[in-house]
Amino acid sequence: MTGDDLAAWTLSLAWAEHQCCVSVGRWSVAATVDGVTAALGPVSAHHGWRAEQWRELWPARRGGLDGAAADPPPPAGVDDPLEGLIDEVLAADRALGPTDGERWDEPTSVAALGVAAQMILPRLMVGYRTLVRLADGPAGVVVRRNAERSLGDDTSDFLAVSGKLGALGCSPTATATLSAWVEPQ
Repeated sequence: MTGDDLAAWTLSLAWAEHQCCVSVGRWSVAATVDGVTAALGPVSAHHGWRAEQWRELWPARRGGLDGAAADPPPPAGVDDPLEGLIDEVLAADRALGPTDGERWDEPTSVAALGVAAQMILPRLMVGYRTLVRLADGPAGVVVRRNAERSLGDDTSDFLAVSGKLGALGCSPTATATLSAWVEPQ
């Protein structure tokens, strides 16, 4: 991949992570089921941390309304595992209802946990695995290292959130979304 391709991928991931940080952070505050806030709060913080890590790789290309990268898609000719992710996150945000100081009921709290475990984290994990594969050669060493670190962090979040879903008696892997985005290991 060229430097421009790597920049497009990493800035796209930074922007996606930032948007997920904002939404999941709102959900963690609104959740009322025991342990859901404790599960979603760190996930939101990790999204923010990863967004900043990716933005720091390309300081000359930072920008956008919130200091995060604008919404550049990954380079043409490369399948985009993040395609539509933010639209889906925003749609989930709207569907879950207002969170301005309003506390949620149990089904809404569990639904927010499910969206993180079954849609957001798996899609980001696939994005990082794709970037690890594409960031070959000497120019991609730092990008690949960051992608591997982000993948590990995302995987840890996925396991924690899925474990909480399981503890609540929900099936953390029963959706088509999850099976579509997480390849069998």
